[in-house]
Amino acid sequence: MRAINAVCPGTRIEGAERARLAPQTPIDPVWGPIAGAVRGHAADPVVRHRAASGGVTTALAQFLLDSGRVELVVQVGAVVAAPMRTERRLSFDRLQVLDATGSRYGPAAPLRELHRVLERGRPFALVGKPCDIGAARNLARVDARADRLMRYTLAVVCGGASELDQLEAAVAAGVISVLGPLTARQLDHFNPPQVARKRAAGPRLAALRAAGQPVPRVRRLRTARLALHPRRVVASVREFLGARERVRDGRLGERDVVEVGPAPEPANAPEN
Repeated sequence: MRAINAVCPGTRIEGAERARLAPQTPIDPVWGPIAGAVRGHAADPVVRHRAASGGVTTALAQFLLDSGRVELVVQVGAVVAAPMRTERRLSFDRLQVLDATGSRYGPAAPLRELHRVLERGRPFALVGKPCDIGAARNLARVDARADRLMRYTLAVVCGGASELDQLEAAVAAGVISVLGPLTARQLDHFNPPQVARKRAAGPRLAALRAAGQPVPRVRRLRTARLALHPRRVVASVREFLGARERVRDGRLGERDVVEVGPAPEPANAPEN
């Protein structure tokens, strides 16, 4: 159970440690460490057309394989026989990466059987949601192979991709076409709901804690700083009170576990 609590991103949510950042990396209250932010797209027109959001994540994953920086990419793609569903894939060349392009708006588990990927002992890149990346990073606390073999992570999040050093290398190699720089406040305009959620996180967690509800361990995410900003105090108090009311009404927080028996047999079911 301790290992689960140490790894699960729902119990432990932490921002990047200073020691892992380049010196003088600016840390934005909303978006966190930003070594650099640019607008761009895949230089390959086929990748740009087939992939989502300009194909940057796909192009970067292909670049990591082509350049020998990794030997495989862990990602997800559509199930061939049931394209509405998603499966975890291991891609070993650029064509396999391209075959897994496109956004998947539904349940996806890129970390499925990650222990088998680690058993290969081969350097890899992980493409996933921020919670997937967080879980994989947390895994390093109980399995040193995760830090040693997971060389790069590409977070599929609206408005960006991670690993600036490899982005710069991909740009230099002509894989990514850069249209221009971005500021943190421009990122705000790209994704206003994400900004609102980040500002509301502190008051909501405080309301859950005050009501005796379990809350995740949150570190280095600046939730208190955002909530206590002079221009946000009134809104934060309202958010806290609203969240507390939702907790009391059972609309926020962990629900009681309800025992569910086996599903009833359908009428006229054939006997085994």
